[in-house]
Amino acid sequence: MLPFSALPRVTALALTDQFVAGRPAALERFRARWAASGREPLIGTSADLPELQDWFMRTAARNEADGRDDLPIWWGDDGFPVVDYFGVEQPETPQYVRLVDDVAAQIEHILAGQVPRAYWACQPHRPYDKLFQMPVLVIGDPEWPPQPAWNHVYITGLRALRNPVDPLMKTGHTPWSKKAEDQVDQAWQWWEREGGVRRTEWSRG
Repeated sequence: MLPFSALPRVTALALTDQFVAGRPAALERFRARWAASGREPLIGTSADLPELQDWFMRTAARNEADGRDDLPIWWGDDGFPVVDYFGVEQPETPQYVRLVDDVAAQIEHILAGQVPRAYWACQPHRPYDKLFQMPVLVIGDPEWPPQPAWNHVYITGLRALRNPVDPLMKTGHTPWSKKAEDQVDQAWQWWEREGGVRRTEWSRG
């Protein structure tokens, strides 16, 4: 992945602008994928996430060619196959990375719809943290925003890549639905505490 924390600030800000500008296209790619899957239409709330996670894990396990040659900004210049620190080849493929990015766009869409004050930022805090300078969707406390959606999706899907025969085994990570609900609740608690505005005074989207 692109080492955002090592980039000059001006470069990180420019990449964030480029990343955010590309999210509508990523969301449209996801919607086309979902429509082609034959599954029931999504309603655009966190209630979709269990079904979305199920589809993602099954799709990741198949790891089929997608006919594309683009890669998301956050992947950087890393090539394939991916080799770890010890020289061991890892299972990630270009189509997996693209799938992660498209699915992350839908999760971002859901979160932004449930927290009206959500906004994009190039994370300037915690320089010792791997999140430093990554583009993040801030849905609550700007000092402690959630991880980028693609990061959580990426980690979760590795189980499917490594065990394609049974990709829905317990992943060892919090289900997306629970993680999203927790993030939204934390965001509203923060906004209410800081701004004195209760969630019932805003549309939930």
